Amino acid sequence: AFECSAFADPPRELSFEHRRQRLLHELTVAHPADILCLQEVDREVMYADFLEPHLRHLGFKSTYANKMNTTTPLGCSVHWRDARMELVDQVALDLTAAARTEDCNADIAALLLVTPVLDEVMRKTTSVANIVLLRERDGSGRALCIANVHLYGDPGAPHVRLLQTVLVLRGCEH
Repeated sequence: AFECSAFADPPRELSFEHRRQRLLHELTVAHPADILCLQEVDREVMYADFLEPHLRHLGFKSTYANKMNTTTPLGCSVHWRDARMELVDQVALDLTAAARTEDCNADIAALLLVTPVLDEVMRKTTSVANIVLLRERDGSGRALCIANVHLYGDPGAPHVRLLQTVLVLRGCEH
């Protein structure tokens, strides 16, 4: 049997603790921004236990939206500098159901009604859009609507991503 001692003790760079500290450094020091949008964020290990408290300490507020219709603890988080912007509103838009539950999407609901295969695919997705409305604190009254979403990933389904994009844009308009 072949043995390689080089992999017996993985280098420090491969450890989760080291990688998440590097991520925090990249987000806040190497490429600082006032707004951070992250997808596929683990709800407990990365968001609640690490990102939210560390970024709060650095002056950020945040929201989190978990994927829908699944027990998988993954979702999208939005973080913003509290000194620059304040939260006006936030919604987690369920992209599996928005076509059938929101009045403004009646045209998409009608399309899904006559295309049962597409309807079935849309029902099986777990995509969520974390839509956040922020207002600048500089007194200008300017607002910014942020839609953070990880669209359906099947490369053979651009039509599903297109429908999801329409649902997200309509969610932003609302």
